[in-house]
Parts: sequence; structure tokens; C-alpha cells
Amino acid sequence: MQMNKMNATLTGFMRSRKGKIDLPIKRDEFLNDGAIEWTVGYDKENTMNTFTRAEIVQGLTNAIGRAKQYGPKKVTGSIPAEPNNAGIKNVLGLSHIVGGDGVNAGKRVPALFHCLAAARKKIRNAAKSEASANALSLAQKLGTAVGFVTITGRGKNKVVTLSEPYADIKSAVRGYCRTKWTSSWWETTPDMKNARKAEAMNNISNYNDLKKKYS
Repeated sequence: MQMNKMNATLTGFMRSRKGKIDLPIKRDEFLNDGAIEWTVGYDKENTMNTFTRAEIVQGLTNAIGRAKQYGPKKVTGSIPAEPNNAGIKNVLGLSHIVGGDGVNAGKRVPALFHCLAAARKKIRNAAKSEASANALSLAQKLGTAVGFVTITGRGKNKVVTLSEPYADIKSAVRGYCRTKWTSSWWETTPDMKNARKAEAMNNISNYNDLKKKYS
């Protein structure tokens, strides 16, 4: 939705005979990766970068490739893998109706930017997952990984379950809260949320120590 005007601007430029255009998007990210990102942020005072027609074609070609790779299949089916100038214009003219039940459900958006938003999310999530895995690997190597145990039942029916290891206290607190109060644990009053986090803190210990005690 944020990029509706940008899509119209790019469409107008591609249909014109202008040789250059000023756009409020990051230069290197656009030319090298096909990522169309504001220089500062949406609805901010963004700085402008000047692009030649050849650079716009280069950036949009990469953007379409990025959208094709990461976008929803039901949307990317109509997007060519290696478009020429006419193909780029056609892609800019494609639209998609947002599904689901979110705030933008039922709204028509540019198909290219819908796919680029999906690409942005997937790439960031992958990078975040990789960073988390690396942090956990290091914590386990150093012996600083943390965890917790959950106890259900009583007496002969008592069951103690050791959690997975976490790289840091913050991750373990979230893990504890999700385990005890589901993934919606934070959907409560501020006081209750803080109380849950405090309980989690009191139950988190070094993972190796827990493993020796409960394995």
C-alpha cells in the first residue's frame, strides 16, 4: 500500500521518453538487488537519488527477478522471469487483490510491490533465523546457553520437561511465556505481562546445569 504512488511514478517514467528521474529510494539496494526501499522511511523526508533510464531498467529487472523468486506463486505466475522493456511495463501494470482478513484485505495493490514486500519479509526472517542459530551455537560452545523446565502433574504423575536451549535470557523468557501461556501470552495487561516475564526470569537457569539435574 505504501508503494502505490511509486508504482505509478515508475510506470509513467517507463512510458515516457525521459532520460533521468529522481526517486526517494536507496540506490545500491535497487540497482544491485532489486529492493525498492525508502531512503529514510515511509512518510518521512526522504532524500532523493537520480537514476538514468538504463539504471531504472536494471533495477526493475532485478526487482522483478526478486519478486519472481520470493513472491506468492499465485501472483508470480503472470510475471515473466526475464522481461524486456515492454515486459517491465506490463509487470508494473499488474495488480493483486489482498486476501486474508487483515486491514488491507480486499484492497487492490501493485502485484510487483506485493511480491517485493513478501521478499523483504522472507529475506529478513531468514537472516534473523541464521543469526539466532549462530548465537545459539556459540552459546552452547561457551556453555552459556540457558533454559527452563516445566512441571505437570503431581506425585507419581509428575512430569518434568526440559526446554530447548536458548542463546540468551531474552529468548528464554519468551520461550517460557509461550510454553506456559501460549503464543498470545503478551495479550494482557501491562502488569500481568510484567508478572509473567518476572516468573520466567525466576525459572531460567544455565542449560547445562538443568540438563545434568533433570536428564
